[in-house]
Amino acid sequence: MKRILLSSLVLLLALVSCKKDNETSDPGAVKKYAVALNITGFSQVTRNFDGKTAQDTLRDYVQHLSYFVFNSTQGLIKRIDQQASDSSFGLILDSLSSGTYTIALIGSYNEIYIGPSVLGSDYVAYFDLPGTDVFYRKTIITVNGNVNQQLSMDRVVAKVKVTITDAIPAAANKLFIHPRVSPDPPAETGGGLPAGLILSTGEITAGTRGSSSYHPYAIALDSLIGITNYTTEFYILTDGPKQITVGLMTTNTTGGTLTEKNVLNVNIDANKRTVLTGKLFDALNPANGVEVGINNPQWNADSTLVNF
Repeated sequence: MKRILLSSLVLLLALVSCKKDNETSDPGAVKKYAVALNITGFSQVTRNFDGKTAQDTLRDYVQHLSYFVFNSTQGLIKRIDQQASDSSFGLILDSLSSGTYTIALIGSYNEIYIGPSVLGSDYVAYFDLPGTDVFYRKTIITVNGNVNQQLSMDRVVAKVKVTITDAIPAAANKLFIHPRVSPDPPAETGGGLPAGLILSTGEITAGTRGSSSYHPYAIALDSLIGITNYTTEFYILTDGPKQITVGLMTTNTTGGTLTEKNVLNVNIDANKRTVLTGKLFDALNPANGVEVGINNPQWNADSTLVNF
């Protein structure tokens, strides 16, 4: 009897040993490699865009940082979000199996919405007004071992500053600012100034029938009555130089149009600031003229000053 029990125990130990061996040598396991990306800063930042210089740290410009990994068919396989309060902010640690991937990095000062496109599987960063400072970088990496890279991002927005030099009248209730394609597209096309960035390609899109385009935004004027040289700023997504139209309209307390102007052929460019300055309420005072011109302000030699 003891001999039978001993034999059974040996057989049981042998079976357990075989099971452990099978578990630790799974032939189907996919080997992954460490991926470390250090976001060092920016490849180009125009001095005085916002009073800072290229030597400032990442946190001075970016408070929200997102990392995306796309496969060869632009399908999303990984997303990592970081906040400036994180101790490892700007250092992305990941692991990927062998292959070629598209990496997208996007950083913004204020939080922006990033999600799937209205139609399709693209991941899009959506922008609205007045907007925020935004930086972006797309790169392709091939993983066949551990990856350790330093990456920098580029600013992908222009800044537009509007100064209304004449006094805001008591009849003014709201100011609407609407940047648009220049010239305006036909209404039936649904086109508008693109406000969506496809992360996997870097393409700027207005979406389906303008679903990802800029819409007017309103500024309450009731606390600004009588003020001269009122100034506001907004950001526009752009991948290079372009011309836009900036619509300025004020309404009265009943919602009726008080004054309206369209500033045509406004030049903007990524990483540069354009300044619009002039009288908006001259229609209420015919003695005031309308000045139109282009000049180089002190801000930067590549910036544009438009008097409207």
